Amino acid sequence: MRARDMACAGNADVATPNLDRLAASGLHFTNATSCILVCTPARANLLTGRFPLTTGMFLNDLRMSTRERTIAHVLAEEGYETAYVGKWHLDGVAAGRSRHRGHDVRGMLRGTPCLLARGGYAADPARGCATDWETDTALSCIDGFTKPWALMLSWSTPHNPYHQLPECWYRVYDPERLKLPPNTSDMPEN
Repeated sequence: MRARDMACAGNADVATPNLDRLAASGLHFTNATSCILVCTPARANLLTGRFPLTTGMFLNDLRMSTRERTIAHVLAEEGYETAYVGKWHLDGVAAGRSRHRGHDVRGMLRGTPCLLARGGYAADPARGCATDWETDTALSCIDGFTKPWALMLSWSTPHNPYHQLPECWYRVYDPERLKLPPNTSDMPEN
């Protein structure tokens, strides 16, 4: 999500009351950069604290090595329970069973939501909005923690496929009233 896509950042086209409240009560960075703007390398960077070229994760759809030490490994050594919920994108395109990368619990979305928890997959019967499922899964993780914990929530949206948004949200904004950024062409898909 781009920083400009929040009301607290000056975008009058969007209603983001929870993010605005969070920004008002905490820190709101107005000038931040990422060492890479591509999904897989950026996620590897956040988990390992290392530059993408040093992890070998320099483009999308690569599989991160199991030898990489992540923040989850460090926190586990300090007695924390850890969970990662949401978009993962670190196991390549033909990965099969995903790996924990040090997390005790991991909820992920790959076509069908499923939960990876201490030993196996459990399919989620509700096929609702990814954001709702990921939020509910994160809250369930928080409720289940029994000692100090750390949870990373990486919502799949806003990310393609964009059609996963529940119908009710299409009525929140009038497309005719939205002002597109100068670098976005005025086409129906935008």
